[in-house]
Amino acid sequence: MKTVAYFSAEFAVHERLHIYSGGLGMLAGDFLKSASDLGLPMIGIGLFYRDGYLAQRIGGSGRQEEAAEPNSHDLTLLKPVMAPSGERLSLRLPEGTLPLVFQAWEVSVGKSKLYLLDAEHPANSPELKSITHRLYAGDRNMRLSQELLLGWGGFALIRELRLPIDIYHANEGHSAFLFLALLEEEIGRGKSLASAIEAVREVSLFTTHTPLEAGHDVFDEGHVRPMVQSVAARAGVETEELMSLARHPGGPGWNMAAFAIRMSRETNAVSRRHGQVARAMWRRMWPGKEEAEVPIRHVTNGVHLPTWTSPAMARFYDAALGPAWRGEGEDDPFLWARLAQADSALLWRARLEAKAALFERLREGGGVIGGGSLDEKALTIGFARRFASYKRPALVLRDRARLKKFLFNPERPAQIIFAGKAHPADEPGKALVADIVAVAKSPEFGGRIAFIENYDPSVAKLLVSGADVWLNNPVPPLEACGTSGMKAGANGVLNLSLLDGWWEEGYDARNGWGFGVPGGREGADSDRLDVEELYALLEAEVAPLFYDRSLDGVPRGWVEMVRESIATVAPRFCGRRMLRDYAAFLYEPPLPAIARPIERTQASTSAA
Repeated sequence: MKTVAYFSAEFAVHERLHIYSGGLGMLAGDFLKSASDLGLPMIGIGLFYRDGYLAQRIGGSGRQEEAAEPNSHDLTLLKPVMAPSGERLSLRLPEGTLPLVFQAWEVSVGKSKLYLLDAEHPANSPELKSITHRLYAGDRNMRLSQELLLGWGGFALIRELRLPIDIYHANEGHSAFLFLALLEEEIGRGKSLASAIEAVREVSLFTTHTPLEAGHDVFDEGHVRPMVQSVAARAGVETEELMSLARHPGGPGWNMAAFAIRMSRETNAVSRRHGQVARAMWRRMWPGKEEAEVPIRHVTNGVHLPTWTSPAMARFYDAALGPAWRGEGEDDPFLWARLAQADSALLWRARLEAKAALFERLREGGGVIGGGSLDEKALTIGFARRFASYKRPALVLRDRARLKKFLFNPERPAQIIFAGKAHPADEPGKALVADIVAVAKSPEFGGRIAFIENYDPSVAKLLVSGADVWLNNPVPPLEACGTSGMKAGANGVLNLSLLDGWWEEGYDARNGWGFGVPGGREGADSDRLDVEELYALLEAEVAPLFYDRSLDGVPRGWVEMVRESIATVAPRFCGRRMLRDYAAFLYEPPLPAIARPIERTQASTSAA
């Protein structure tokens, strides 16, 4: 079985280790956990951000305020990587990159190991030490420095520790300098540039999560050229030959994703819909090919069920399915199909227990804005994710009068709980946070809307298991995948989601609700049309089904949909299935006979 080095700018592996900002980190953490469960040899490579990402507080004006979220050096969690001499291992980045000395920490993630690189070394200047102070902080120079350390430093650590790696897997383009380090090593072994490129491709994979060209890191060539010149001089090749590997036709600059695509044996998107988007976006790298022929496949993301299943639902699964759902049965649809025989009243009771845990957190009051009169028995809608404009967190608030009528229906009351952080530099995202906080505080909505500040994995787990409905309404096709809905669906929380990302392939009309047009609507009225469809579903289907109770108080129709949600989402969108797909389709096969973008580099990039 091949050993994989998995590079990612962020990992969510433990609540005390704040080295993640959102979905990319959650996915990376679940990736390592699922690899451990499956027995797939894997190490993770990331950065140790001493000040974390951000602790969110909502100020008196309703605006998001950010503070550091320092990581402690808890030696029960972090172990310093030591040299054979018994001293702390110190390494340097190569000449021409950064005059940086770095150390590393080791974190156990089940049987997997995660190595975190740290620039806080006495030999470094304060400016260099700051490289690993904060995730996604600083200007473009800071971003370039972090990515040099991640890619090149991670490669140096692997070589220093003599770790036997068969496959180098870059999770997003942040670590793509890894491939430049591999390329220099192969040329140093006497290979020509063309042969070295093929050797690097044979052991390299790239996963893209970003459905927008503007979302990929592109650095000014003037900033990258001095480093590339140093590599070229050591390798005995022309600087321009290396620079051309990172150009995307039609766009200037050193494009980290384009470089990763050219240097990888396989590139994959993270859902079926995202695969279509990625092939259209990168098509120019294969001139003359039809979009369907672009060699970018997809492996849909999955979530680590033992991590994200609530205690109440876990007890129910243990009783209904036995312990296999936590291990070898996690991705077995026949095991989960046995829920068809489970007692509806017991399933409903488990759902109520999970909901009670969420409301206990709300009653504690810390960081909960609005929602003073939230009712545990009322239909509860959850919306929690990174606050960005394309995710449209305020879409459901578009028609306040209609929403108020729906929430305050005396026979079928409903409520909405929001949570999420905006990037510190994202002013439109911060404005969205402020808008929703203002509504939560408004007497007009009288405690029917709440906002939980400082969204983190503990809050996420309560929400994806304790809400009744999970709302997701991004602008399509900008949701590459979206794993929070997978967590919700596997907990029996019903998805009410726009047909984008993973839900476009997961929705079957019996396991939740889908709305919108796959690929997006044309014209300026898209928000209005989407929200009209959303309101219609809430009023005519969601609330009536939830409140249609049998004599014993169990909403039988709702529970049948819950049962279908769990049985269809849990095995198909779990981490074990995801890792099996990577192993079967990307890690183990021989080099496929498909056209490579590099084959057209000399012909196409000079004109770009």
